[in-house]
Amino acid sequence: MKMEDQHASEEQLLLPKEITITKNDSDVGIRTYKRRWYLILLFSVMVGTHGCIWNTWGQLATSANYVFGWSEHMVALLLNWGKISYLLGFVPFTWLMDVKGLRWASVISAGLTGLGAGLRCITTHTPAATWLVNLGQMLNGLPGPLVMGGGPVFSAAYFPVEQRSLATAIPSVVGGIFVATSFIIGPPQRLQVSRILRVTHAFLPIFTLGGKSVSLVPIVTQKSMTT
Repeated sequence: MKMEDQHASEEQLLLPKEITITKNDSDVGIRTYKRRWYLILLFSVMVGTHGCIWNTWGQLATSANYVFGWSEHMVALLLNWGKISYLLGFVPFTWLMDVKGLRWASVISAGLTGLGAGLRCITTHTPAATWLVNLGQMLNGLPGPLVMGGGPVFSAAYFPVEQRSLATAIPSVVGGIFVATSFIIGPPQRLQVSRILRVTHAFLPIFTLGGKSVSLVPIVTQKSMTT
C-alpha cells in the first residue's frame, strides 16, 4: 500500500494542478453532439468518392484505347497513381491530422479530390487530356492516408467509447459500397467498340458530266468497326 501511495503521489507531482487522476471512468464526462452522424456521413461520402475516382479507368480500358489511344500500360499507371500518391501524401496528411486536426485534413482532402476530378473534364484532346488525367489521378491519391486510415481517428474524436466500433466501420462499408457500385455502373457506360459505327461519306450523284457522275450532296452510310 505504501508503494502504491508513493507512485500515486509522484504522478500527481508530474501533472498540472488542474488535472486529477480518477480510478473510475464514469467520473470523466464526455459530451457528444447529434451532428456527429452528419459528419460521419460526409466523411463516408468523401471516402466513397475517392474510391470511385480511383477506380474509373480500369474498367474503361478498351474505351480509353479507342478515344485517347492509351495502351494498357497507361491505364495501369492511372490506377497506380493511387499507391504512388499515397506514399507522397503519407507524411503531410499524418502531420495535418495530428497538428491541424481532422477538419483541415478533411477539407484539403475533399479539395484535392474535387480538383483531380475537375482536371479531366477540361479537354478530351490528347496529349493534353493524357497529362490532365494523370495529374488528376495523382491529386486524388494524395488524401489516401486520411481516406484509408482516418476512420478510427474520426470515431475517437467525435464518438463515445460504445459507438466507436460502429463509427469506424461506417466509412469502410460505405467506401466499399461506392467502389462496388462503380463496377456495376461502369461497364454499361463504356463504349462498345464492336458496335461503334464508323462514319464514311458517300455522295449522291445529282447529275452527269462527261459520262461520269458528279456528287455534290453528302449522305452518310454506316459501317461496323471490327475490334
